[in-house]
Amino acid sequence: DISNSMRALDLDPKRDRLKVAKMAIEQLFNKLHGDKVGLVLFAGDAFVQVPLTIDYGAAKIFLSTVRPEMMSNQGTAIGLAIEKCMNSFDMENGVNKAIVVLSDGEDHEGDAINQAQLAFEKNIIVSAVGMGDTRGTPIPDYKNGKIVGMKKDANGNTVTTHLNEAMLRELA
Repeated sequence: DISNSMRALDLDPKRDRLKVAKMAIEQLFNKLHGDKVGLVLFAGDAFVQVPLTIDYGAAKIFLSTVRPEMMSNQGTAIGLAIEKCMNSFDMENGVNKAIVVLSDGEDHEGDAINQAQLAFEKNIIVSAVGMGDTRGTPIPDYKNGKIVGMKKDANGNTVTTHLNEAMLRELA
């Protein structure tokens, strides 16, 4: 999830949700041996950043460049991301398949559960890692890489984000 809500600083005051997620993904890559990995980035849209590969070094390089500005269409389309993942798999090779979704679970498109069900029907494991706090926190607003305040809605109210744990549990 590279939506703007992943900029929240509720997991670590020095690292936003996205940075913590990237660190977790890198740790996972470091523990794998011979498994193919890929990266599908999503916000209001989704795209394959790294096609399935066993080149963990290359995947880590691409991972290090990930940032919310890569997605012009903000929002959170978890369902579309799951669909992109499923389309990346070779379903004929008989190898186990898994999708790991790292997100705060604020799904604005509403198709995530349906896509997870389709994955289940194809024997694809979908796991979810919740990034954030359920209490809610403001989203920093950045200019030239520095926090200049907090995101505001059209009425001037501070925008908050929170972990949607229930949705992520249902997804998994």
